[in-house]
Amino acid sequence: MLLAGLVGVGWGEAQQTAAPVTTLHVYASQIEVAVLVLSGSKERLPPIEAKDFSLRFDQGPGFRPNHVRREGEDPIVLGLLVVGNGGEGELLAAVSAATASLAPESLHAQDRVVVYGWGCRLNRTLAPVPVETESLRSAVEGAVPKQAAAKSGGCKDPVQLWDAMAVAVHDLSRYGGRRVLLAVTNGDDHGSATGWAKLRVFAEDQSVAIFAMTGPDVQLPGAVVGEEDLSMLCEGSGGLVMRSSGRRMGIAMGRLVSMLRESYIVSFPRPHGLPAGHIDLDISVHRVGAFVRPTGTSVPLEDAGVAGAADTIASDPSKEPVVGRRRAVKPPVPPQ
Repeated sequence: MLLAGLVGVGWGEAQQTAAPVTTLHVYASQIEVAVLVLSGSKERLPPIEAKDFSLRFDQGPGFRPNHVRREGEDPIVLGLLVVGNGGEGELLAAVSAATASLAPESLHAQDRVVVYGWGCRLNRTLAPVPVETESLRSAVEGAVPKQAAAKSGGCKDPVQLWDAMAVAVHDLSRYGGRRVLLAVTNGDDHGSATGWAKLRVFAEDQSVAIFAMTGPDVQLPGAVVGEEDLSMLCEGSGGLVMRSSGRRMGIAMGRLVSMLRESYIVSFPRPHGLPAGHIDLDISVHRVGAFVRPTGTSVPLEDAGVAGAADTIASDPSKEPVVGRRRAVKPPVPPQ
């Protein structure tokens, strides 16, 4: 739903006498989904046109978007979760400098950063950190020292990675802009009340893409290589797992922001009568082996009061996509 307010001011004689203010109420009924598109080896691809995207709701008939653009300079809300549960000591030592290096070339004044650190408990900044080199460095350094007790085994409670991520996702959902969580972790979770699969659905529902960064030689927990818990969580929410050494961590974090800037915003009409709950939206592109991951596939319910207003412009039903007959899944309850 798009609400647009247009203010008209007369010209000539009306410059001296204020003209009536006119407000146009428009119900555009458009859905926008951020889509990460890379090659099968997770590298950049040449630009992709709207005609090369194909979408499908709940295994219904395919349709094309009516508009596709790059994310570009849209505001980014980056949550950085630093987890010191072993296996990434080199990254912990480099994370503050790497994060500080994002300003001002990668992250800009309109972007926001929220820092979380797990030591013996979850710590977080009280407000978004200004995108300034020293502010970012100070915020991350305030979180990293709290990892020492956890790494030495001095904590009573083990690291609850999925629960910490769920809290961060819930926090980030309050902000506008492209919401992204980057976790510096080896993927170990111990005793979380929230499983990774439930967390993935929750992140989708809140339109938060989860990325993770771990060391080049860290073996992620999971039964099958390529289907590790952390990889399944990240890719299912619209992100991926990145590997880096401490020396190259600044480059890797810059690449992450570049991937976000080069992601696609795919727009299409909202289908009439969508059921409540989580809707399965499949997006593909005409590139062999392309890595395509959308962020946020839940759709808000239509506002009947706005749709029926006298000054509302209704959408064209003939251009709406058709939804399949798969049963909608209710979104999980947000973590406390």
